[in-house]
Amino acid sequence: MITWTPRRESGRPLSFQPLPDFAGVLDDPDEFGAAVTAAVSSLAPRAKLVGRTRAAHLGTAVLRKAVEHFGRQGGRDLRALIALLTDLPDGVSSLDDAPKIAAGLAQTLTASMDNDPMFGGDGTPPTPASC
Repeated sequence: MITWTPRRESGRPLSFQPLPDFAGVLDDPDEFGAAVTAAVSSLAPRAKLVGRTRAAHLGTAVLRKAVEHFGRQGGRDLRALIALLTDLPDGVSSLDDAPKIAAGLAQTLTASMDNDPMFGGDGTPPTPASC
């Protein structure tokens, strides 16, 4: 039996990784699309993209395009996605304010990580075999 120690560095810290293994589904467009949708769905509340506001709609669109781009590059680490959002490459999104929106998302996701060390943290992610 494994004893997890959330929010404790000594012992066995726990973390939840919101990004799937995109590399494993790159060759299947349907599976890749499902992986992107799952990642965006798990990140959106942490990025405060909730409700039916214009800002949430635009932010979700930028996040989706950034996650698609990130996934096609084989990315898996939340910190690396945040770095991509901080300096969004040209052409990732066609929205006029995409770089500014992406930078705001990066700040909000970073704050979410700071406020909840189990979100994308350095602890061990649970697996079915370990639970």
